[in-house]
Amino acid sequence: TVDSGAHVIHYLALGGSDVSVAVGIKDTGTSTGNESVTGLSFQPKAVLVGSCDVPALDGVGFATFADQSLGVGLSSSNRFTVALASDQQGTSDAAGMLDATKVWSFLAPVNTVFAAADFVAHTSDGFTYNITTAPAVALRLGYVALGGTAQFAAGTFAQPGSTGNQAVTGVGFTPSVELFLSGGKAANNPVTDTARF
Repeated sequence: TVDSGAHVIHYLALGGSDVSVAVGIKDTGTSTGNESVTGLSFQPKAVLVGSCDVPALDGVGFATFADQSLGVGLSSSNRFTVALASDQQGTSDAAGMLDATKVWSFLAPVNTVFAAADFVAHTSDGFTYNITTAPAVALRLGYVALGGTAQFAAGTFAQPGSTGNQAVTGVGFTPSVELFLSGGKAANNPVTDTARF
């Protein structure tokens, strides 16, 4: 589909013989417990997980509200997600959250955690997450699994209070590229007003 707007699209390209990549989708179940993505040709070291719709609306989307999340999982103790929702059913309500204890989450209605999952582990041919808040309907997740001999790290730092350089240390290696993600909030976990990504 093409429209007349000259929309700006940002991109991050990764490559080289030391990076293994798999891209796919996974439809969740509707109960708590472990779920796995399998069949990859390598063991991932990092996974990006995004959610924005239910399988029945794939390619169509929600007509009355916007809901999306993006999470990163490196291990069961190193993961985070940013989620937001905006309701356009007359209330124009919007909310968002940061959560350093989950790899993905979904807000619906706007101020309620409709679904969430923690990261469990990478496996020899995929990864496993644990649904801790079960959705009433299945959700469609998109994922990018990264592996190979490349190195991956994830962490958190606070926005500086003034302009100037800010060092982020303790990564364990010299990065080649960084991807930054924030929900515009000063604390993890609670769902609060304003939807920022």
